Amino acid sequence: MKRNQWNVFNKVVGSDIHRILLYGVAGTGKTTSACKTATNGHYNITVHEDSSVADILGMWIPKGKEFKWQDGVAIKAWTEGKLLVINEIDHASGAVLTKLLAILDDISVAHLALPNGKVVKPHKDFKIIATMNGDLSDLPTALVDRFDLRLEIDLPHPKALEKLDEQYRTFIENEYKSKRSNVSFREMLAFQKLRAILGDSAFEVVFGKVGKDVKHALQLGTRGKK
Repeated sequence: MKRNQWNVFNKVVGSDIHRILLYGVAGTGKTTSACKTATNGHYNITVHEDSSVADILGMWIPKGKEFKWQDGVAIKAWTEGKLLVINEIDHASGAVLTKLLAILDDISVAHLALPNGKVVKPHKDFKIIATMNGDLSDLPTALVDRFDLRLEIDLPHPKALEKLDEQYRTFIENEYKSKRSNVSFREMLAFQKLRAILGDSAFEVVFGKVGKDVKHALQLGTRGKK
């Protein structure tokens, strides 16, 4: 039986493991769970192809007649000893990924020279959790190697599943375990809320073309319990 990776995650987040990568199917609560582990505040950024190095390290910004330096989200977390959560890290540009290599260096040797001339080092309490919906092969090998722990998350977090009624929870667990991608946890949660308002029309509203299949599967599951 495959190990429940959320159990592993929950055990290590409070340890001295500073760099964690969560990857796998969408809608499993990777980012939400990462942010909830912060004990003294955190910084959160979603990166994409247009994200710049300035978003990570910082930039000069106009203030009156002067330009003043403003640290980027990674440098703030780095120097303040807070958690940095990077969402969709596999969508980052090559330039951003290169800078993240430095951010992910071992705390004992890491340092960065910023464009303002200041050399900064990470606080001993700095931690980083990166998330992505793809596979490890979507990232440069050197970057993947920087993470102390790499976990493939293929099921929604147990705390998230508790929000669903039993029949919906069973359905979505089977959906993920069978590697189907017709219905996500977020869709099922939205359906549960809307069905109370719209009745069975919520199947089509939420699930579209596969609404009839979902309805049929839920009916079979209900009958199977009787």
